[in-house]
Amino acid sequence: MSRRTCYIAPERFLKVGQTPEKTGLEPTMDIFSLGCVIAELFLEGIRLFDLSQLLAYREGHYDPAPVIDRIPNKHIQDIVLHMIQKNPLKRYSAAGYLTEWSPALFPKYYENLHTFVSQMNVLDPDQKISHTAQHLPDLLAVISQQQQLAAVPSSVLCTPAAAAAAAAPSRGVVASAPPTILTALSVDKTLPPATPVAAATAPAVPATHAHSAMDQTKRSKMLRDTVVRRTSLRIPQLNLNVQQKEHELPEDSDDDEEGDGEEEEDDDEEEEEREQRHDDEDQQGGRKSVERTPSSTQMSVTGERAGERDRRNPLESLVVVVPSLTSAIRGVQFASTKLVMAKLIRVFARHVTDEDRMQRLLPYTMLLLSDEAPLVRALAIKALAFLLKHVKHLPTSDAQVFPEYILPALLHIKNEEKSELVRIFFARHLPSLADSSRRFLESAYLFTRGTSSHLPFSSQQELFEKSLVTLQRGFHDIVQDILTRNVTSAIKRAFLTDIVRLCTFFGHQRANDFLLPLIISFLNDKDWRVRCAFFVHIVGVSVFVGRNSLESFILPCIQQAFSDQEEFVVDKAIGSVACLCELNMFGRRTLFDLCEKLAPFLLHPNVWIRYGVIAVIDRMARHLTVADVQCFVLPCIRPFLAHELLTFTEVNLLQCALTPVTRQALSKALQLNLDEVSPQPPVGGAETSGGSVQAKPMPAVFSPFVATFVDHSAEVTN
Repeated sequence: MSRRTCYIAPERFLKVGQTPEKTGLEPTMDIFSLGCVIAELFLEGIRLFDLSQLLAYREGHYDPAPVIDRIPNKHIQDIVLHMIQKNPLKRYSAAGYLTEWSPALFPKYYENLHTFVSQMNVLDPDQKISHTAQHLPDLLAVISQQQQLAAVPSSVLCTPAAAAAAAAPSRGVVASAPPTILTALSVDKTLPPATPVAAATAPAVPATHAHSAMDQTKRSKMLRDTVVRRTSLRIPQLNLNVQQKEHELPEDSDDDEEGDGEEEEDDDEEEEEREQRHDDEDQQGGRKSVERTPSSTQMSVTGERAGERDRRNPLESLVVVVPSLTSAIRGVQFASTKLVMAKLIRVFARHVTDEDRMQRLLPYTMLLLSDEAPLVRALAIKALAFLLKHVKHLPTSDAQVFPEYILPALLHIKNEEKSELVRIFFARHLPSLADSSRRFLESAYLFTRGTSSHLPFSSQQELFEKSLVTLQRGFHDIVQDILTRNVTSAIKRAFLTDIVRLCTFFGHQRANDFLLPLIISFLNDKDWRVRCAFFVHIVGVSVFVGRNSLESFILPCIQQAFSDQEEFVVDKAIGSVACLCELNMFGRRTLFDLCEKLAPFLLHPNVWIRYGVIAVIDRMARHLTVADVQCFVLPCIRPFLAHELLTFTEVNLLQCALTPVTRQALSKALQLNLDEVSPQPPVGGAETSGGSVQAKPMPAVFSPFVATFVDHSAEVTN
């Protein structure tokens, strides 16, 4: 071998004339070689023996202990030293090492994991992925449940009642598994059984302390139920055959590849809410999802300290499954299997380490981006955004992964993609991809600044700015292409979903000059859902671009929406004004003008519009002085109140408002004003002076209310 590595068991070397005790190969010889390989893995490539060293070790003239002491884990040192003993009779079998070093090195679920992987390896590529999707939830449940039980003090499980409760299978964990995997993944097999010795040696409980034993049993049972309940709630389920949206990944509809993606957008929101809920529970001391401590070759993307993430995530063991799974992607024959694989990538991306995300999952995710099926490419974009979002510590070898590897693939999608479904997903997850690219760039810059002393600070800053401009220019081209070529209403709504994050990526100046004019043009779309989405997400954009841009460009669009024909749009526009008023984004004069325009809507027949106007007035009053409220706000709303208003609260405003007009009266008033604005030729020869029809006088209470709708209604008629 070129590396001069020799891991052959020493008993296989014989002196001249020596007769071997056994003629065949023994398993203990493989154990010796395995110990050498384990040592090399944990020594980051440093070999344990070459041929001369191995021969010297056989004769007792070489000691590998100083090299093994460089392994950071004491248990790994012990098992390697035991495996490479010169006497083969002192070495254990593989099963013996699993038993002896469990759970210090090998958790009890390793047997389940071995069965899981061994059953995968005999299947064809499509069956491998289907097998993983079907049984992965059971494996996750077993690993998490045993991790929870490992944290329970032994004194809690020493009583027979507690041990029996611990030995009981958890409800709903493996009920759906077939018999072939049920035995391997059974929770009964992995839970600690009732120990006869502990039960026999337990002291007798006096009668006076019977209630203490009962309380202890109850506490043990409650603890056990809590573990099972938390496990069942927190394990991401992937059983594609069971319709349980609360516990499984959302299904992506593949009935119409050119659909508008509305159902997928709802599924994304539900999944993100579940992810946020899991993250909140983690921060409150629940399940600890901890990454590997970053070494000197890793850069923190989130600014976390190395000591804050020194605990290992037990679900990182799933990396054993990843190679068998990803190797099957190239041989998959059915597009439906690739869809399942895209979902599995998101599941594994949550649990494996950052190095595994970048080295094992990212290349195969990029491979799915070039698949011939549009739905596969769409889900690959979603998986890519999810994968990059979960990277916390970026290896230095991957510092240029975005500009050199990911961004060219995204530009290729921008230039070549024609499927509307893929472009919807692309627009939906583009802000997340842009945010990840900036995080990676910042982490690389901070790492270079902390480790490189030969570059002055000004040069490093200039290099960072150039790299950031390159990224922004690439995403600028992508955004411009998505919103100008073959754009549909569904693409626009998907783009608005996370628009604030994209504004943050481009910065204040580019957001004002580039993004804001683009999204304002969405108001020209005939689809009312696009206009609703605009007003739902414009609040965050307004806060980012500032008060000047808000009052100069965004506020006129909001005021124009007050006269929109769709009441959903009117309601969302008023709701955006309420949010902006609560954030104190308007000046004093602007608030007075808005109050004057919105006051007539207190008589609108739509209850949600009335509630929205009341919320706006209430939030205005919070940021204005008492004099301003009494002198400007109250005179605007007094014509629409049945009683004098003493204090400005939402409840008082609702109780004092006049009875709203009926919808028939509103329609009639609008029609009368349309007739007045757009004259029609006289009917039946009845002419009037000036050749126009005299509109009937309108009730005084309708006049200010209908005036709000006249201009827009006249434009629609023309």
